[in-house]
Amino acid sequence: CGTGLAARRLAGRVGELACVDASARSLRRLAAAVGPHPVLLVRGDLSRLPFADASFDAVLCANVLQQVPGAAARRRVVAELARVA
Repeated sequence: CGTGLAARRLAGRVGELACVDASARSLRRLAAAVGPHPVLLVRGDLSRLPFADASFDAVLCANVLQQVPGAAARRRVVAELARVA
């Protein structure tokens, strides 16, 4: 989720919002930016999400796949996003 460009727009407009990033610093900045809206902030790895299968109605993965090194790793991330959705 980074510092939350997309999350800030979604916060308060969707029922529940979970944001994942490997950086605790980015998550702290996002927490300050979303204000009073409830957002679950999770420090983690997109290739091993800490959520059960079918936990979400939808997922948004923006501006991150190009940061994942290698085609195999990108496929793992996409498969993991599909698993939780």
